[in-house]
Amino acid sequence: MGSLSHFLFVTFILFIWKSNNKNKIHLANLLVYLACIFGLYWIFISLNYYGNLSPSLSIISTLVLALYVSTYYLVAGYLIRRFKLRPIEVASLICFFEWLRSQLFSGFPWLDIGIIQIDSPISGFAPIIGVYGITFLTILVSELLLKFKWISTVKAFSIIFIGFFLQSLNFVVPKGEKLNVALLQGSIPQQLKFDPVYEKKYQKKYLDMIEKILEKNKNIDLIVLPETALAKPWNNLNSDFRSTLLKKLRKFDVILITGIPIKSFSGWKNSVIAINASNSSEKNIIYDQYDKHHLVPFGEFIPHGFKWFVNLINIPFGEFKKGQLPQNPISVNDQFIGVNICFEDLFADEIIKSFSFSRALDQVPSILLNVSNLGWFGKTNALNYQLKASRMRSIETGRPMIRSTNTGF
Repeated sequence: MGSLSHFLFVTFILFIWKSNNKNKIHLANLLVYLACIFGLYWIFISLNYYGNLSPSLSIISTLVLALYVSTYYLVAGYLIRRFKLRPIEVASLICFFEWLRSQLFSGFPWLDIGIIQIDSPISGFAPIIGVYGITFLTILVSELLLKFKWISTVKAFSIIFIGFFLQSLNFVVPKGEKLNVALLQGSIPQQLKFDPVYEKKYQKKYLDMIEKILEKNKNIDLIVLPETALAKPWNNLNSDFRSTLLKKLRKFDVILITGIPIKSFSGWKNSVIAINASNSSEKNIIYDQYDKHHLVPFGEFIPHGFKWFVNLINIPFGEFKKGQLPQNPISVNDQFIGVNICFEDLFADEIIKSFSFSRALDQVPSILLNVSNLGWFGKTNALNYQLKASRMRSIETGRPMIRSTNTGF
């Protein structure tokens, strides 16, 4: 129903935009802006509740970001009216503006039409033309229906029926043996996650969860913990915790993938490591590593000229270094896991690059993995949108996407 109601909303806006009534056009523009505010109100939660920014500045920041996102659509609406664009031109223009938003100022592909249409039959085209192709076809179908001519209506429903047909096709085949995976969700309160006093409590919680799942399921191949599940570099963690963790992994011959900050000569990185306990010691672990490439503005790096803004909030780890793009997948048994962290799963062009970079053709990702700490978003619609993005990446690539999150889906 979410995709259908969104489609009807988009169609209504396109219809009003072509009106000659200025009041109706202003109303449509206002509705677009309000929709963006609704889709981004979680920014207020992140800044105010978790970042300790004042309510007034948090509200202003949310309204400004919503204005930024809506501007791309409002400019498109003006150009549609100004040049009286045809359906295919309207679809191309809006598709271009969504792509442009994903590129400028480090990119912010949130509230993309293609993502929200994940449950529509048009999503069946995703393995062929990707998420921006879904945006294009969604707008095209809306425009064709708005012509109110039988030939245009036939064209629109033909696209929909082809999408239904494509959803029934398999573009890939399974590879290798099944991987038995345990995804552990610690639900660590965001306010306590980086509190040294609470550190031993959440470490014990994860150890208890690992022990419980391994005792119950002795055939587990892989355990996955969320983004920054371990809030310190490995050698800075409590020695008893490290020793106990390795003993459990070694006993059951299981690999652990976990989010963890890593300190190197170049600086801090938000990373994921895969620990193989069979050839690791307490202080020296052998691991594969993925370093987050697409960092979150203000949360993980400070955009130029905004140091003053960051000083107003209280979010830890404000300056990370970028990982390379692309990076090799992590090998687990005969599967190759393409990792992405947090909102990296919003960037389709970056996810797909991991399929063109490998040591051999048979080592492209066979599974996608997203680890996130969604605690920053509270219980908002941000959780559902990011789940839709992960599902879209799965459809586009023909790979299962497994997700381990501190809270949320």
